[in-house]
Amino acid sequence: MRVCGIVAEYNPFHNGHKYLIDKIREIGFDYIVAVMSGNYVQRGEPAILDKRLRTKQALANGVDLVVELPLPFAVSSAEKFALGSVCILDSLGVVDSLCFGSECGNTDILKKISEVDVKGKINSYLNDGRTYASAVQSLIENELGSEYSDVLSTPNNILGIEYIKAINRLESKISPITIKREGVCHDSDKPEGDFCSASYIRSNIGNDSIFSFMPDSSKEIIKKAISNKICPISLEKNERVVLSYIRRYDSEYFSSLPDASEGIENRLYSAVREARSLDELYSMVKTKRYTMARVKRLVLNAFLGVTADYTEVLPPYIRVLGLNEKGREILKNAKGSATKPILTLASDFSKSDEMCKKFYSLECRATDLYSSLADEIQPCGIEQAEKAVIVK
Repeated sequence: MRVCGIVAEYNPFHNGHKYLIDKIREIGFDYIVAVMSGNYVQRGEPAILDKRLRTKQALANGVDLVVELPLPFAVSSAEKFALGSVCILDSLGVVDSLCFGSECGNTDILKKISEVDVKGKINSYLNDGRTYASAVQSLIENELGSEYSDVLSTPNNILGIEYIKAINRLESKISPITIKREGVCHDSDKPEGDFCSASYIRSNIGNDSIFSFMPDSSKEIIKKAISNKICPISLEKNERVVLSYIRRYDSEYFSSLPDASEGIENRLYSAVREARSLDELYSMVKTKRYTMARVKRLVLNAFLGVTADYTEVLPPYIRVLGLNEKGREILKNAKGSATKPILTLASDFSKSDEMCKKFYSLECRATDLYSSLADEIQPCGIEQAEKAVIVK
């Protein structure tokens, strides 16, 4: 039984995602587990399509088991996003490898960079006011050479390095495998052949041309969601809700958010009291030192009530979002090896420990807020009512 893990957002599922799954099958893996972000994603935004519909897309295109990356890790920095994802795969006890796409396509290069003690050496590179990313590139160039530092100019390489670091930190036996990305770059605003970025699809929702970059089953799911006015989901369309919600908090609350340090929490508090739109809020907080993604994650965390204490621990459970028959086999084997409880239904959480209940309660509140962001507002309680997606 060869099991491969994938970390994904599928926001939404497109041909590039199918390409990676097909490559994993070609390598010889019998089973595929995807750790997928829930209703909110790492760029600091709600997913345009809810997590169960994205789970259906994944299962229809070759994934056997979809488990959820808990919210605090899904909307965290690359380091904690990777740590939470690898922790869940490792906790299943049956995953042999983690496969991910990267621009360089060379696992050995990414491993070499992951071995550099960035945290211990980075401060001297930050003193001249450069961005953190630029400082890391300079450090790697001095340590390993420009052929390695150039790798850090693209996001999937960076995330791949974080996966490898997480594997090492957890002393996991999972082996990393990277596959070179084909087609367009991450966040590219232009398609190429049958491929485009997920951001291109999100930016062009409403234009039927995007459907040529998605597998048929994935396309039909998102078409129906658009027709039902539950896609796309956007904070900007509901910015009055977000702004009014986060204006309630004092400065101490903003200091309690994940990744709130170096004074960014003070900038955020001041901006929240002045900004009249989300775009204005983001621009008031962003600086050369503070990236837009970091700013948007902080705003989203403030809105959802995600505080730093959630990411000071590892994910407390493995939450099943969907599976097929082969997924059932994976779970059957995992029952004897999993190091965390495998939970699916709301009733499973009611019987779990306090940490599991704390995380699940956060997910329920976040889903209730997500349900209010669609053009067709949905009721509360979806998180508790929905069951795992089962494909036979």
